Amino acid sequence: MLKPSGHFLIADILNRAESDRNAVSFWQRRMNLNHWTLAEYRNAMRVNGLQINYQEDITRLILHGYRHARIWSRTFLAQSLIPALMGYTWGKAMAAVNCLLLLTLRRYFLFAGENSKS
Repeated sequence: MLKPSGHFLIADILNRAESDRNAVSFWQRRMNLNHWTLAEYRNAMRVNGLQINYQEDITRLILHGYRHARIWSRTFLAQSLIPALMGYTWGKAMAAVNCLLLLTLRRYFLFAGENSKS
């Protein structure tokens, strides 16, 4: 709930294009994922009385964070060997999958604005 004339800041993952959604729509429905395109996101905000004052594609910054995942993955080494290897492997795999998606099908956007309804 946003007060009248309240401000918001949203970071979210968007589809790069409408056609990208069709290739993985079965799995998206199974995982309850439905990433909108930029046009759909902007339209939904407008229809709901939210005015976007600033938007930025921060995909490059998010990719930089994923590529440096080895820094935070070292924390697994404090555990015993098997859980450490499992955690490290899982973390690296998830970082790689997310990088691939952000390079091909998705992008990460930041929106800031205000409630235009009084």
